[in-house]
Amino acid sequence: MKDRTLLSLATSEIRTDKTLSGQETPLILNHRAKQALLFTEVQPLDVTELLAYLVRQSEPFLDQIGVRKDVCDKIVGGLCRKHKNQFLLPSLSSGKSTLLDENANDELDLRIASVLQSTGHCYDGGFWTDLSKHHPSDGKRHVAIVTTASLPWMTGTAVNPLFRAAYLAKSERQNVTLLVPWLCKSEQELVYPNNLTFTSPEEQENYIRNWLEERVGFKADFKISFYPGKFSKERRSIIPAGDTSQFVPSKDADIAILEEPEHLNWYHHGKRWTDKFNHVVGVVHTNYLEYIKREKNGALQAFLVKHINNLVTRAYCHKVLRLSAATQDLPKSVICNVHGVNPKFLKIGEKVAAERELGQQAFSKGAYFLGKMVWAKGYKELIDLLAKHKNELDGFKLDVFGNGEDANEVQNTVKRLDLNLNFLKGRDHADDSLHGFHKS
Repeated sequence: MKDRTLLSLATSEIRTDKTLSGQETPLILNHRAKQALLFTEVQPLDVTELLAYLVRQSEPFLDQIGVRKDVCDKIVGGLCRKHKNQFLLPSLSSGKSTLLDENANDELDLRIASVLQSTGHCYDGGFWTDLSKHHPSDGKRHVAIVTTASLPWMTGTAVNPLFRAAYLAKSERQNVTLLVPWLCKSEQELVYPNNLTFTSPEEQENYIRNWLEERVGFKADFKISFYPGKFSKERRSIIPAGDTSQFVPSKDADIAILEEPEHLNWYHHGKRWTDKFNHVVGVVHTNYLEYIKREKNGALQAFLVKHINNLVTRAYCHKVLRLSAATQDLPKSVICNVHGVNPKFLKIGEKVAAERELGQQAFSKGAYFLGKMVWAKGYKELIDLLAKHKNELDGFKLDVFGNGEDANEVQNTVKRLDLNLNFLKGRDHADDSLHGFHKS
């Protein structure tokens, strides 16, 4: 509609020019007239509009200094309302001006778009945008799963991403790469249980694949790559050493799943994930703020880490999935448990249901608590509650399964308080010895 209106105006200008000059140059004059009308119709952004755009683009920074998004929206809305009578869209009707939508952000977007269009500007990305991003030629996407731990460390961020890689690869609709940390031997001794160590990444990869095949019952066709990691005793976590993204070739940089995106990017100083990959999804497993609050000056540390987590997840992820509401509320996040259920657990449930139908007692062993034996996993809260209600829980017995750095302290505390807890070595949730328990 806009082109038709401009064309008629341009034709009018051509006729006028032809009458005055008598020269037959309709095509040249039509183009020039059209361009002239485009430039005169769309006014450049004024100071108020530029301020509104600056505020909106500065939302991530303002959020870090405590200015909430709703406050930013109000500022943008107020600035836009001052010039609302100038926000017209001639293109929406022929000869009539129409006010933009009431939404201030939409008004600003359309205003900026109209100015850019009038200048003929075409935006292809920033100075640092990778214009050679992955474009699948074989019809398959490529998924890179990057995590912060690896077997034989039996922790959630080692096990769940491994299962995710296996089942994504099983569908054969995408190529899958799993990136896990490689530790030097001295740090392997600190992290891996039962004195397990590996002399090469190939040796550890064989261990991982054998463990996985035993549990899923099929051979998963996906690639395992290692990046250099460093174990932090203070954080009891493995920290990436260097630019982890470089271990995925550019030709395979399509979709990235960052398991614990905040953890992976605390010290990230390489290429921005969202520049290298077409789409980046963060999966949040852990509420690190609760861990940090237990440390010296915990409140201050937690405050700083909260804002660092907000900053890195906003910068490096297109979308963030939180496994539960117990995790930190991060930018671009939704709560969604994407782990699914291991088929082995479903079979256990079917077996228990069949036993109940036959009149057998399904859960005869009472309750158990399973978790790495470190205070931060809830042992302090468990012991405090059992001590508080000791008289009410006379005769109650709880089996505790777990290994960890705080095992001696936990067990000594329980002994001192004379609580009825039976400590056993850690094991898999699907272990046969656990089937008769009520899970605690």
